[in-house]
Amino acid sequence: MKNLHIRILVFVCLWALSSSDLFSFTVKWKVTEGSWTNMYIYAWQIDDESQKPFGDWPGTKVNAGSDGWYVVNITDGLTVGIVINGGSDQPQLGDIKPLSADACYNVNLQALTYSPVNCETGEPVLTPAYTIKWRVVDGAWDEMYIYAYAGNPEKMYGEWPGRQVTATDGWYAVTIPEGQIAGKVIFNNNNGSQLPGSGEEGITVTEDACFELDLIQLIPPTLIDCSLTGMKNIRTENIVVYPDQSDKLQIQSKKEIAEVDIYNPWGNRLINEKNIRSSVNINTLETGLYLVHITFADGTTCTQKIVKK
Repeated sequence: MKNLHIRILVFVCLWALSSSDLFSFTVKWKVTEGSWTNMYIYAWQIDDESQKPFGDWPGTKVNAGSDGWYVVNITDGLTVGIVINGGSDQPQLGDIKPLSADACYNVNLQALTYSPVNCETGEPVLTPAYTIKWRVVDGAWDEMYIYAYAGNPEKMYGEWPGRQVTATDGWYAVTIPEGQIAGKVIFNNNNGSQLPGSGEEGITVTEDACFELDLIQLIPPTLIDCSLTGMKNIRTENIVVYPDQSDKLQIQSKKEIAEVDIYNPWGNRLINEKNIRSSVNINTLETGLYLVHITFADGTTCTQKIVKK
């Protein structure tokens, strides 16, 4: 009988752990400006959009805790996108995706923007500024516009057709400010023509990207090497940061480096290394965009963007 009691106790304890954070990750956000009557979260599974962890739109209503944080748990192993919104026919933020680990945000309900923060310290983790450039290789439009949606803010250049852009030396360009994300973009002439075509999703752009447009055949924009446009690799006066082919992040600096932290764009710290000489092993990182936060021995800091291929 004594052994039976022990087995039952162990089973109950394991069940309790499995129903908590052991098998889930957490998404948290706090409102910094503005207010909504209600707060909802809608989510979908990236590889199967029919799977909606919080139900059909607008999702599940969420209430803030006593500390001001809204908190939801998502089943571990899922990769999801989320939309924080005020309910049916109410304002909403842009898509936040992909998420597969703990993520935390400050949310501005007036500007409809969100800013990733470090889940441990609450300090802002800003996505670096980046540039979108494109040129026309065949055909011509009288006017050129870029429309952006599902970003941060939700519609960076306002309602359709977005922002008019003029070319310089044959290249059109817009720069996305630090801490913001263009989301999906559509090039158009405000007169019925657009790329990608009508009814098609815009091109997701979350980092430096360059395109060529064929306005005769109206085929999807072609992504090209940005170095062809004169855009340079990340480089400052004192530091050069780049991933090499051996899965190491090379850091060249005139200043002594005390610590290196590597985050994904949603503020999750994935790597922490101290006493760095010239490189950090990044073989555990998947391909994609990352933020490298470097702390120097003199107390100054630097944040750079890298893309692991």
